[in-house]
Amino acid sequence: MKTTRKLFIFGLTFLALATNAHAQSPREQLNQMVQQLQKNPSDNALREKIIKLGARIRPALPDEAVRYTGRAMFIFNTAKREADYLDAAREYERAVASAPWRASYYADLCTIYEKAGKYAEAKRACDFALVGTTDSSQAIELKQRIAGLEIGVERNSVEAQAQRKQEEFAVFLKSIEGAVFQSDAEIGWIYKFRIEYGVLLKIAT
Repeated sequence: MKTTRKLFIFGLTFLALATNAHAQSPREQLNQMVQQLQKNPSDNALREKIIKLGARIRPALPDEAVRYTGRAMFIFNTAKREADYLDAAREYERAVASAPWRASYYADLCTIYEKAGKYAEAKRACDFALVGTTDSSQAIELKQRIAGLEIGVERNSVEAQAQRKQEEFAVFLKSIEGAVFQSDAEIGWIYKFRIEYGVLLKIAT
């Protein structure tokens, strides 16, 4: 009898919890997910869910988000160097943290990071902007931006920079092809060198 009663109470409790979860409104779901994301900002799958849900229910923006975007845009519009753009990005990241469902925030953040030369961060922001875009023309524009930023990431890699420096040095050597240089050592030895095919050759002592 006691076992039956316990099972009955457990069943009622489970049913009440299930009913409560089912009765949760989309806005309540969004608030709960935002709280989870703020604890774990690197959860990209959760962020995408938030963006999609936000695009559907269009919640009001928190005052905090509006304030941070205002601060970010002022810094961006008066920026004169890379560090200024990074300051603007930091302010905008705070706005995104306050309203992570706002697709347009990610698009703006993409622009700011691109200006700062942070192409990987810009691409990440553009990817999230694309998730929340419902307009087909905007989606095409974002895809083009993402493709361009991918090139920026490739060209900005350590390997690509080293390759460019190597190519620039080769061009420099070619520009002084045939030039002769003379070195007078302290001990009295004189060395002469000539550039041939990009190689420094000793031609006399």
